[in-house]
Amino acid sequence: MLGINEEPSGNWALKGEVTEGENDQQTAVIVVSHKTKLQSTSTHNHPTRVERTDNKMGIKKSDAFPKKFLKVEDLGGRKVKVTIDRVEMEEVGDDEKPVAYFEEDSVKPLVLNVTNWSMIEEITGVDDTDVWSGATVVLYPDKTTYQGKRVPCIRIRGPEAADSIRKSKPIREPGEDDSEDAA
Repeated sequence: MLGINEEPSGNWALKGEVTEGENDQQTAVIVVSHKTKLQSTSTHNHPTRVERTDNKMGIKKSDAFPKKFLKVEDLGGRKVKVTIDRVEMEEVGDDEKPVAYFEEDSVKPLVLNVTNWSMIEEITGVDDTDVWSGATVVLYPDKTTYQGKRVPCIRIRGPEAADSIRKSKPIREPGEDDSEDAA
């Protein structure tokens, strides 16, 4: 028979013998404890907590549990210029939905909604997704109303729309002489 006895040092030890007979089977269960009469060593098995002074964040949930499809948080508030590789119907949750894949490996696929589908149609001039391959679009964060609340979303526009915001046409052509206006 097995038993656990206390040793003079204060540690616990397994004592006894395990015997096996033809019809008997015994299984030994060993309980390990770090406790002694003098101290507990269990705290020595855990690293000491260190206060961070480098202002860096720890692991983010999105890093620990990456999602397959692009979310507005993935854009980080930036506009991202991408080239459509293909659009495929995929099971998303309980439904089949169109998913746009991009040539840029760093950008996850985007599940298309009606608004973004329509915008790609407008940019490419066709409703056939096979023709969309090679089209350049800009993904950007926006807001929409969902169930009565304003929520973040991803929208699509053509690359020229994004460029026209940054590059406004000058009021006069470069090199024009101001003196001609006075005459």
